[in-house]
Amino acid sequence: MMARSAVDSLGLSLDQTPEPGIGSTQDKKWGRHRANGPPPDAEGLAFDASRRLAFLASVKSLPSVKLPKERRAPMEQQTGQVEELVEEWLSGYHKRNTRRAYKVDVREFLEWCEGEGLGLREVQRKHGNAFLSYLIDLGRTGTTVGRKLAAAKMFCEYLYCEEYLDRNPLHFVRFRYQQGEGRTTWLPEAEFRALLATATTTNAPLRDFMLCALLGLNGLRINEVRTARVERLEMTGGIQTLWVTRKGGKKTRVPLDPRIAAVLDEYLAWLGNPKRGWLMVSITREGQPKMPLRPVEKVSVGRRLKKLAAEAGINTDISPHSLRRSFATLALGKGWPLHYVQAAMGHSNPTTTMRYNKDADNLDNNPTFLLADMLFGEKLERKVLEPTPIVPALDAGSIALEAAPASLGERIRRLRLERNWSQGMLAERIGPLTAANQVSSWETGKVQPAVRTLERLALALEVPLDELTGGAS
Repeated sequence: MMARSAVDSLGLSLDQTPEPGIGSTQDKKWGRHRANGPPPDAEGLAFDASRRLAFLASVKSLPSVKLPKERRAPMEQQTGQVEELVEEWLSGYHKRNTRRAYKVDVREFLEWCEGEGLGLREVQRKHGNAFLSYLIDLGRTGTTVGRKLAAAKMFCEYLYCEEYLDRNPLHFVRFRYQQGEGRTTWLPEAEFRALLATATTTNAPLRDFMLCALLGLNGLRINEVRTARVERLEMTGGIQTLWVTRKGGKKTRVPLDPRIAAVLDEYLAWLGNPKRGWLMVSITREGQPKMPLRPVEKVSVGRRLKKLAAEAGINTDISPHSLRRSFATLALGKGWPLHYVQAAMGHSNPTTTMRYNKDADNLDNNPTFLLADMLFGEKLERKVLEPTPIVPALDAGSIALEAAPASLGERIRRLRLERNWSQGMLAERIGPLTAANQVSSWETGKVQPAVRTLERLALALEVPLDELTGGAS
């Protein structure tokens, strides 16, 4: 779209009809009202079909407006350096990480153009497709290719809006990639437990264990961990919570497991019980906090995790994001509802959360077995993995985390999964007045079932009442 200043220089206004010989196809987007008078009033008066056709015919008859010669000079003569234009474009983004990522992507596009002997004014749609093929041939993942192409397109769109280009040559370049083809690794339950246990044997066990817990047990991004602060810790309903800053600056409160909260208290005591400051801090080679306290570096976290994985006997090349992916995969694999996992990870779209689930192709989780049992009226014996707590019982140094006894909701969920029942199937067996969302609220501990409901629940699950309640009266 042409800049408003360029339109004003043509002597046109919103309430004027274009004179013959002046105008361009670029005026179609917002010049319709100029050709047909003022825009419709609030009463909803619309243009009739004949006037629309007349306007379109008049637009096609108008010659296109060309930029003045001084504006069409080589870009290097206008700005001195293309780098200045990149900085001007990036100034519209306020997040440092966003600017840094887009700058790397656009630089790669500009370097490719330079290698092909192309100036920005010489780039055409075919060159955009060639750049796309170049990225694919390099073996880049689909998400990386899509991001780099999007950055190049937005940069060209900026140049077009600022009239450095008379069109966006990449506007119609398209790329479709299959969801979930990223290369980020994840840890199965046994390896995750081994990583947590190994974190308690380092020269800074409290700091390293808390890092792994926040990344893996809360599914936080590395930048959310780095920017977490001590003053944002608070108690909510008897639960230790931490306020973190998500992407886009959104503030979210995340809960901490009581066992993790106990380790957090020891960790804060190790730091000297600060009232303010960074929560996860950098350490020296001797395992002591660097003074003054400063946030942990992203690169050092990656190196630390690789070292812990090697000591734990994990052959997978992991990164901080691997623990976040492990959080989603293990939670969804254990049957936790998708919308809960989505909220915990801070995703606005559940499709994004499903991309993190690397265990979606596990044949044992396929609902075909459950459906076959229902249709044929016979349940086949299949091996069912007992749900076990992700946090192991650790005893190393000053950390001693013992597995808490299973709650009523956990026992209901375990017995239901052993029978390969959905929450709706269990609700049907309890009685006609029970719904699937009630079973969900029992399993999550939001609601405690009444005594008579417990009796019907035990009868539906075919277990003694004492086994269901854990011996509680």
